[in-house]
Amino acid sequence: MNSICTVLCFCLFVFFQIISGHFLAIESGVVCFYLLVSNLSYHKFNINFKYLFAPQNFAFIIFFFRLYIIPCIAIFYGYPSVGGYNEDFTQETILQSYIILLFMYISFISGWTYFQLKPRNNVYKYKINHKQIYIVSSIFLLFGIFSLIIYFRDINTYLSNIYLSETEEIVGFKNKIIQLCSIWAKFFLPFAILGYLTLICFNNKNIVFKFCILFLSAILILFFSLNSNRQSMVYPLLTLFAAFTPKIIKIKPIPAILCGIICLYFLIAFADIRTSPNASTTAYSIQTQELAKTVELYAGGAHMITPVIENNEFKCTIINSFFHSLPAIGKLFRDHSGLTIYNQLYFGFSGRSDLVFHTQSECYMNGGYILVMLFFILIGYFYAYLNHIYIHSMDSQLLFRATIFYIAILFNSSILQSFQVMGQFLFYNAIPALIILFLYRKNIR
Repeated sequence: MNSICTVLCFCLFVFFQIISGHFLAIESGVVCFYLLVSNLSYHKFNINFKYLFAPQNFAFIIFFFRLYIIPCIAIFYGYPSVGGYNEDFTQETILQSYIILLFMYISFISGWTYFQLKPRNNVYKYKINHKQIYIVSSIFLLFGIFSLIIYFRDINTYLSNIYLSETEEIVGFKNKIIQLCSIWAKFFLPFAILGYLTLICFNNKNIVFKFCILFLSAILILFFSLNSNRQSMVYPLLTLFAAFTPKIIKIKPIPAILCGIICLYFLIAFADIRTSPNASTTAYSIQTQELAKTVELYAGGAHMITPVIENNEFKCTIINSFFHSLPAIGKLFRDHSGLTIYNQLYFGFSGRSDLVFHTQSECYMNGGYILVMLFFILIGYFYAYLNHIYIHSMDSQLLFRATIFYIAILFNSSILQSFQVMGQFLFYNAIPALIILFLYRKNIR
């Protein structure tokens, strides 16, 4: 952030404390330090308004939520409990949790800045011939359609898989291999659509034509991605918009922000709707306090780290967490993964949970500040690399731009979520993207 935004953000934070009557010393110090570091690194790491879907914007938003928005929310609503864990967090644990988050942020910025030190003004053109794209897209399409037909059999069964209860019932009597193919199908089909879009020439086409193609493609991708998992639907849609913006369609920041807020409403509403086929989809009201709790929970606030600080005797869980979600072989790792330990200690069971064991928490539990520093320096460097390729590949084909963004948004899980989710994304979500990257590997010109 530049100096003006830095001052305005801090003044707003102070204003919130004045009107609420709650003065938070720790959060004030954290916000001040975060804004100062953000200001110093402004020319290296900030919001890119030219490329709204640049990976750096998503990383920036994550840190902004964790180190500014959540402290603002804490002024009015405090911190929610972590499952059954005691919600009366001590000032010492909250302080240490924020220190871990700040350490994570500084390490990420260091890795990011190190990548930027060497001038990199290369403009890349990644292209493969249309025949190859058509063949790959057709294979993806046939595999996806065939897998979904075999698994779900009819359209009503397919549509009902957005509900958690219905999904579990369907899964209960299906062959595991067919089940795995049906999961992969929902990631292959969006890339089939992106491949066919690459074959369309958008040059000299009017804006109405472009928006119509974008709208129809979004409907198709959403339909083929229908899932009880929100991320599996959102990521392909974001990838579609990232492929179109700004090369084909230029979207201004204000409309993009408004659309993002509307989408956030539906995402939060979907969390309740998916739990019951009888839930109302026409009217859904979100209470302010419930919204605040949801943001603190899913954005990974400092309070999510506090249990690890008081119980850090568990080590060597990262590898187990990474392989936790793999079919068959994952059973060998689940009993000792970070997610399982987290559930056993704080929720009283070892089954599945909608919560995640965040990467910074697991790094701290396994190796303290040193591991947090090393891991997020590496993450910052590689994330800067992906961001560089995305921005400097605007003259590449739509399919390549989409693939790079998709890999980056999945890689974003290392910042936003957990090692378990990272492994899950790599084995399930990323397979079609990795196949496409393999096809592009020797086609730089």
